[in-house]
Order: sequence, then C-alpha cells, then structure tokens
Amino acid sequence: MAAGVGAVAALTGPVRDTTAAVSITETASPSQVASEHLPAPRRIVVSVPSQVERLRGAADGLVPAAPGARSCPADLGTRYVVAFATSPTAAPDMNFTSGSCGLVQVTGRGGQHLSTLSNDTAFTEAYDRVPGPGSPAGSQPSA
Repeated sequence: MAAGVGAVAALTGPVRDTTAAVSITETASPSQVASEHLPAPRRIVVSVPSQVERLRGAADGLVPAAPGARSCPADLGTRYVVAFATSPTAAPDMNFTSGSCGLVQVTGRGGQHLSTLSNDTAFTEAYDRVPGPGSPAGSQPSA
C-alpha cells in the first residue's frame, strides 16, 4: 500500500453514502466549447451500488499531493466535482473536485477543506465512464 493511502481511504465519507452526484464541466473558453462542439455542463446522479463503489474506490485510491507551490498552465479539459451523499437530495458528506496541476481538492460538509490529492488516470477513467442520458436506471442526468 502506498504511503498515505490508508488515511485517504477514509475521506470518501461514511459507507452509508449511497449516491454519488457527478458534475462534469468542460473548462475551455465558451468559443472553444462552441467551435469544438463540447458537451454542455451536466450532473449525473449515480445510485447503483456497484457504480457508487467503483467511484468511491477510485477516490480512495488517490494519494496525498506533494506539498509546495505550483505554477501551472491554463487547465483546459474536463473538470469533475463528485459529491458522495446519503441520497440525491441530501447535503454531501464529501466533495472531490479535479482541478489544475493534476490535483483533486477534497472538501467536507460546509466546504471545509480536508485534503489535496494527486489526480491519476484511474480516478479520471472512473468518472469518464459515468453513465449519461439513456443509461440504465440508477444513473440519471439532472439539472
């Protein structure tokens, strides 16, 4: 087990959290979004237990980011905000926000900053595979 992973595993919140709301936004300029026909921002609520566990596992696999200052170029691409909660309408226990410099910010209830983690391909791939419109019951897009 990598150093720090045990501490990170507790971050996804209580196992009672049976939903994951995944908000997906393209962080390009509006003109680039239009010219490249990028998808509109969307929020998908995942409640199928096996899918929630896959998303939780991807978040649990992240390791703490190395400390220190960073200087990053513009972060253009797909941004995910993943909120684990007890239901689609409940306040989330935990939010994971992918951002610039390959980092994931973790916040708890009330927006309290809990950790900064290093993003990895397993995390990104797990969220890229979140079902969208027309998928099986349990994963519904919402406004």
